Amino acid sequence: MRSQTYQQFMRNMDQIIELLDDTESPNFDTDEVDENVECISSKMLNAMSNDVAKLKAKNVLDLIPKNKLTLLINYAMRNVYLAKNYSCGPDDDDEIVDDEVMEKILNAIEASLLVCNIYSTVSDLKFLQEDNIALIIKFLQFQLRETIFPSYDSVYTVKSVKKSDNRKKSKYYHNQHRNLQLLYSKVVELMKVFVMLFDKCIFVDTIVLPLSALSIEPFFVDNIETLQFVCLELVTTVSTNH
Repeated sequence: MRSQTYQQFMRNMDQIIELLDDTESPNFDTDEVDENVECISSKMLNAMSNDVAKLKAKNVLDLIPKNKLTLLINYAMRNVYLAKNYSCGPDDDDEIVDDEVMEKILNAIEASLLVCNIYSTVSDLKFLQEDNIALIIKFLQFQLRETIFPSYDSVYTVKSVKKSDNRKKSKYYHNQHRNLQLLYSKVVELMKVFVMLFDKCIFVDTIVLPLSALSIEPFFVDNIETLQFVCLELVTTVSTNH
């Protein structure tokens, strides 16, 4: 039970709680984003997300105190909050998406994976906060529409007929291609976790309906077969259990 991964996760979680304990939580219900909100660093977030996946496979997440997991989830949701208005698709090439924006988006996806992996594993369903699931679904749908779809299918690129600086576009795609691939793979991974989560839990319509729409939209987009395959499984799971 006290594996190296478990001990590392507990140390990192305690460190995160200590660092962010006295910081102010943002208002998640507003459209505006407070860019000064303190959240989990990229390095720590990646480490925690990887460790949660390992602990999930070992079925030991239930051993971790729920009060600490709740704090960790609340802090991880700040990363989702910070990126909720950002996208990095080709329609954003008037102002080349900088590394900071892409980092926020990738951090938000990683935070979503962290939260949903915990929710899909712990046995106490009272521990689950539906508002967090709703926010993650909303963020994911925004990224699909504004980043993934136009990046993989030119039909969804609003500005595809607009003349632009070819050198600028070349630089943009060169700099963003690897990160877009990483984002796509993380989105696929998150969809797989949704399959597990919605197979385990029954949610209210305000969550089920947006997720159903989100999981159907990829079928109308070309060049995202892997995502479509997972979405097919998700659609089946949601329709069967809800």
